[in-house]
Amino acid sequence: EWQPGSERQGLLTFWTLGSPATYPDHARIRALFERVSSEMQAIPGVRSVGTASSGPLFGGTETDEFVIGGDTLSARWYDVSPDYFRTLGVALRRGRWLTGADREGAPRVALVNETLARRWWPGRDPIGQRVRQKNDPDALEVVGVVADVPPFAPGRPSEPEIYWPYAQVPRWASYVVIRTTGDPLGIVRQVRERLRAIDPDLEAANLMTMGERIDRQLRRP
Repeated sequence: EWQPGSERQGLLTFWTLGSPATYPDHARIRALFERVSSEMQAIPGVRSVGTASSGPLFGGTETDEFVIGGDTLSARWYDVSPDYFRTLGVALRRGRWLTGADREGAPRVALVNETLARRWWPGRDPIGQRVRQKNDPDALEVVGVVADVPPFAPGRPSEPEIYWPYAQVPRWASYVVIRTTGDPLGIVRQVRERLRAIDPDLEAANLMTMGERIDRQLRRP
């Protein structure tokens, strides 16, 4: 049986997009998603809220080459908010979580999963190591290691993954993950209403529980 590596119960997920015409720069799109997160957090019964680019957990295939020392290695990547992994229930193995201080203008940082840490720094402490995305001159400092989230394929090993703060590299679309104290489907109406109040063009696309999302992924060939 597939083990999700996170607490799948009580989680609601959806995808939303801020129009580049309405939010033409990093400051405005970052402020939009910060407001989306705060509005979702204010719904009664919501424990925590996180955001992430599509990434492997949501069927994305963002993979790139990264330079570490003199070596070039491949890893999957995505950007996340500070509370993303805590909302999922994914454990921090060492180091620290991302925080609200990890923003544009602050030192570039990243989290890595256990598979990446073992493969790139066997027998060494990954905290404080530096990694650079190929064709990007700015290096990222590894500040934490999180538990692997296995792929949606029983028996397939986890792949190296790297996660950096959304606030340092904002994008126009994001997944939102909400952990609730009760039935996550019970807040769907309020989620849609609050999104429309922020911006009438915002939609909660692909809205479903994490359990539904996992089941759909596992049924796909």
